[in-house]
Amino acid sequence: MLPHQYPRRILLCVSGTSPQIITETLFALAVETEGRPIFLPTEVRVLTTSKGAEQARLSLLAEDRNMFRRLCRDYGLHGIHFDASCIEVFRGVDGQPLEDILSPGDNELAADHITRVVAELSRDENAAIHASIAGGRKTMGFYLGYAMSLFGREQDRVSHVLVSEGFDGHREFFYKPPRPVTLRNPVTGWEMSTSDARIHLAEIPIVRLRSNEFEAVSSRSMGFSEAVERANRRAGGGDGLHLTIRRDPGGFASTIEARIGGEALELTQPQAFLLHWFALRRIEGMTQPGREWVSRGAFRYPRGTAKGLGYLDELYRLAESYGPQSSALQSLQQGLEGNDTGSERMREPIRWLEPLLSKINRAIRKATGSVGVGQYGLITEGQRGKIRYRLAMPPERIRIEPNPASAERTTPY
Repeated sequence: MLPHQYPRRILLCVSGTSPQIITETLFALAVETEGRPIFLPTEVRVLTTSKGAEQARLSLLAEDRNMFRRLCRDYGLHGIHFDASCIEVFRGVDGQPLEDILSPGDNELAADHITRVVAELSRDENAAIHASIAGGRKTMGFYLGYAMSLFGREQDRVSHVLVSEGFDGHREFFYKPPRPVTLRNPVTGWEMSTSDARIHLAEIPIVRLRSNEFEAVSSRSMGFSEAVERANRRAGGGDGLHLTIRRDPGGFASTIEARIGGEALELTQPQAFLLHWFALRRIEGMTQPGREWVSRGAFRYPRGTAKGLGYLDELYRLAESYGPQSSALQSLQQGLEGNDTGSERMREPIRWLEPLLSKINRAIRKATGSVGVGQYGLITEGQRGKIRYRLAMPPERIRIEPNPASAERTTPY
């Protein structure tokens, strides 16, 4: 669908002390469209400071002024939701409204607010967003445009409204009325007619990172800097990402954490343990586990467990190094108890691990995007019946921080 065909159509504006850009943009979208399809918003959202909010309320919504309602009445624009609740004010670290954006800290707060609003609005697949970057401080427009690049979809647009000289920024000019009005030029003092005013909409192309499978920034709670950092990470800039695995001692058991590019992967302890094992194999350059393994000799298994499956030797050695109470060891024992070498499940033992592999890749996908799984996750090699698994992350980008209690060991087997 084209933007004007979506059931929910949002005009999103950043605004300062000149709220005229809101009505001017609406006029260009819905009245004098210069050949474009009419985009009639179903709602208007404004992001601004406390000063900007006051100006918008007094100029656009107050009963004695109400320039927004006048525009809608003059040109028959119906069904647009816009009231005081649609005006959002940036807030400081203390929770108080920001009167203006003057410091780097103020800019950061405004950027985070804008990013979260765009991320949230873009969640609705039945909505099309038209973002105007014409109002407010220049940084506000930049942040809105950048956020649209991060989260914008094919139906979303970014624009800047252009108003002819003399009318641009005029305190009494909000749109071009059907009946001409005479205004005084604030610079020259000359009289001028609104019939001569020209309002143009300059649509600004954006690179839609989200449409390029940029799933890693789909979290609606992150701020601007974090979103940009993830965007750079997803783009694979610099030397690429690193996988860091750290074990911390804890009495009878160790805990383990895995991070990619400094971001913690959402893994259970058994899942992190399995990723640790694949990382060690990748570093050592060992043959990757697959369904055609042969025995390396039994190690130590629970009663009734299949014996002689070489990869289980490694898993048990690593799990036992975590400690007798570790969830990794307990999960391994529970998963294998009651199986014997004659069972269909144990003839192809990797099947027991495949659900864990899928969950590990899901966590990696969340941190790096769909393409990131092929670059950093667990991948398959070989043909059917001889499928093997390995970690795609290059060995030189894997960092193992061992349990200090056993730091002298480089590998657990």
